[in-house]
This record gives sequence, structure tokens and C-alpha cells, in this order.
Amino acid sequence: MLGQLSNGEMLRSGDSRRTDRAIAVGAAIAANPEASLPNIMSGWNEVRAANATICRRRSDSHSR
Repeated sequence: MLGQLSNGEMLRSGDSRRTDRAIAVGAAIAANPEASLPNIMSGWNEVRAANATICRRRSDSHSR
């Protein structure tokens, strides 16, 4: 998914909250690409949400 964001492809998760989260996670990683997720995100719940966003299967993000 981050590859999709960096390539400029439109992200269509089907849920505006997931889309907003994906954009926020992508921006946070882009701002500090060498850091780990726990160092980038502010709290355990954000780390878990970022991990779920990154690891979600492509078919899940394009289901209707």
C-alpha cells in the first residue's frame, strides 16, 4: 500500500477512515523513513493501527 501512495496511485480502501489512516501513516513514514514504527507513531494503538494498515492484503483494500 505504501508503494501505491508513493507511486501516486489513488488509494481506495472503501472506508474514509482507513484512507485517512493510510495517508497519515504514509506521511509519518515518509517524514522519517529510517525509523521503526514504534519510533514514528505516538503510542501503542497507533503502532498497531499502522501495522494493520501496512499489512492489510491488497484484496481487502479493494473489496466492495
